[in-house]
Amino acid sequence: MSGINWTFSRMVRAARGGPPGAPLMRGVVEIEPGHGEITSAVLHASGLSVFEAQVNGRPVSDEVLAPGWSSYEWRLRYRTYDVTDLVRAGDGTVVVGFTLGKRWACGYLGGQRTRGFWAERPTLIALLEIAYADGHVQLFGTDDRTWQSGPSPITADDLYGGQSIDARVDVSGWSSDPAPRDGWAAVEFVPFDHARLVPTPGPVVRRQQELTPVEIWTSPAGRTLVDFGQNLVGWVRVNVRGESGRVVTLRHAEVLEHDELGTRPLRTAAATDTYTLSGADDTFEPTLTFHGFRYVEVDGWPGEIAEGALTAVVVHSDMRRIGDFECSDELVNQLYRNVVWGQRGNFLDVPTDCPQRDERLGWTGDIAAFAPTAVHLFDVKDFLTEWMANVEAEQSHHGGVVPYVVPDVIKLDKPRNGRPRESTCLWSDAGVWVPWAVWEAYGDIEPLRASYPTMTAHLDHVETLLTADGLWEGSFQFADWLDPNAPPD
Repeated sequence: MSGINWTFSRMVRAARGGPPGAPLMRGVVEIEPGHGEITSAVLHASGLSVFEAQVNGRPVSDEVLAPGWSSYEWRLRYRTYDVTDLVRAGDGTVVVGFTLGKRWACGYLGGQRTRGFWAERPTLIALLEIAYADGHVQLFGTDDRTWQSGPSPITADDLYGGQSIDARVDVSGWSSDPAPRDGWAAVEFVPFDHARLVPTPGPVVRRQQELTPVEIWTSPAGRTLVDFGQNLVGWVRVNVRGESGRVVTLRHAEVLEHDELGTRPLRTAAATDTYTLSGADDTFEPTLTFHGFRYVEVDGWPGEIAEGALTAVVVHSDMRRIGDFECSDELVNQLYRNVVWGQRGNFLDVPTDCPQRDERLGWTGDIAAFAPTAVHLFDVKDFLTEWMANVEAEQSHHGGVVPYVVPDVIKLDKPRNGRPRESTCLWSDAGVWVPWAVWEAYGDIEPLRASYPTMTAHLDHVETLLTADGLWEGSFQFADWLDPNAPPD
């Protein structure tokens, strides 16, 4: 655990039977008099959820999907925000508010329609540290005595399913007005080991760029389709005005099939956002989920879709571009651009296999193969070093086995064809190949030193699986995943 005094904070969640969808949670604290001016204020926050934090009605950061996804059993990352100006603006009172989403810890995950692997409902732990001119430090943490929870306009949120927002739900002042909130209830305590809390060295997830539609048309089936001209990962920000209660629905997909939205490759992922209009000018942005898409099918829109009504927001981890390429062959240039966009879409807090269907997991084989490319396109040293810390956590608790996915949800899901948990080539080799790619690209010995126990443990374990002839055979190995002659099923 870090040097932060987390003993002043408890892990809490909305009480059972509380608000549906994404709950709001808040605490109110009075500035302690007699200590002079406030010199600094820092907010630390984590939880088995994703959260959006506000202090005195203003966001504490422009990041999204905090605190990200890690191997929760052993590493629960926290974020730290400088909120000095926001606390000073409180006129003697500080309101700290959070919106909590299900995301990886509580929502559906994996291909077997299972949810809640790490938590039944979203949880939160937070600590506000206020320092004064005379050296006094005031601590205000989450607890089950003074903190309360209430409903939000977000009536549903899920990684694969999408997000639903009802603009008629009025929560104005919830994170700025210290007055008691009607209908809000006390939160409940969740037992928690504070030693699991770790700082976040890797880059945060942010909105990176915006795209406008290149075409809007009507499909043969009479559906309204929108093309943003580029496969991307993120969501669509919607500006709309219509009668109160009207529902606007957006479905997302990467391709078209038979001139209609191609949802078949999504398998069970609905990838659908729904918005219930207030009757005034509404802006919707589903920041507790994400989609992989180029095309959007719009249903229920009031009238014609005006310019500026739909904007695709590209979201991924904050990576600095360091590599570029261009040649005389435009097809090769386009291939290169596709690779760049593929990295943007799959480097969202963890290196994933895909951003669109009911999967989006940290498959180790994918990053094992792609790491040498990734380190030359973007500065991903901190990103991959943070992910390798999760690899070490998983491996060290499972007899030297580097799993198929990290964080390892498969170990918590239903058994896959009765296969025992075991290392497999290329996938488990990520424990060696990824830190080696980082070392070759950046020449920094520290990430390699940190990963050395993982690398050697993997080799030691694989040695136990070899035959007398030194071959790794007789155990499960993945076959060719992209056989062009394979039948469609």
